[in-house]
This record gives sequence, C-alpha cells and structure tokens, in this order.
Amino acid sequence: MHSEPGQPEPTPTPSTANAAKKRRPFLLVVLSLLSAVILYVASAGPLLYLAFRLTPDPAADARYVHFYYIIYRPHLDLCYRSEAYYRYLFWFGAQAGRTIEPHNTFKRDYQRYLRQH
Repeated sequence: MHSEPGQPEPTPTPSTANAAKKRRPFLLVVLSLLSAVILYVASAGPLLYLAFRLTPDPAADARYVHFYYIIYRPHLDLCYRSEAYYRYLFWFGAQAGRTIEPHNTFKRDYQRYLRQH
C-alpha cells in the first residue's frame, strides 16, 4: 500500500500493528534458541582446540576432559558411532598439537568413561 507522491503514508490499522507486536517476542525466542543450538554445534571443535592448547600435558587435563564430556556428550556419542565425525572433531585437537588416538582407542576409552560416571 503505497500512497501517491505528496500524500502521507497510510498508518497500519490497530489490528495489524498488534499482531506484529505479538509475534515479535515469539520470533525473538525462536531466533535465540536457534542461535544457541548453532553455537552449541559449532563450538565443540573450537573448544576442544582451546582445551588442548590450555593443557599441553594430557595427564594433567582430567578436570577439563570431564567438563568437556559432560557438556558435549551428544558430540562424543556421535564420535563413538561415526569415525568420520570423530576425525572431524578431533582434527581441532590435531591443530592444537596433540597426537590423536585411533578411533577404536577412543571408543574403548569413552566406554570406560561412561561406566565410571
């Protein structure tokens, strides 16, 4: 609805203005949840890189590993099932200078971790 040049723009009717205001919080909630999910998915590898850079000695990083295992368990479960995802995620660890264990070794260690916790 455009007006002629020189004519004032028509104002929205109260019903359409109220409907737009009611949808705005819902849209913000949906976008916030979507961005939180994207951040969670995208942050697994970079956080692994950061954890490996902060703790150069693998024997000394038990508390970081436990924290990482709690927060990113869905990622690690997927690493357990998929060797391709394991290679992708732990590529970040390799970039941090760590030698990465074979997938079967990870599976064995992850099973042991799950039994203990």
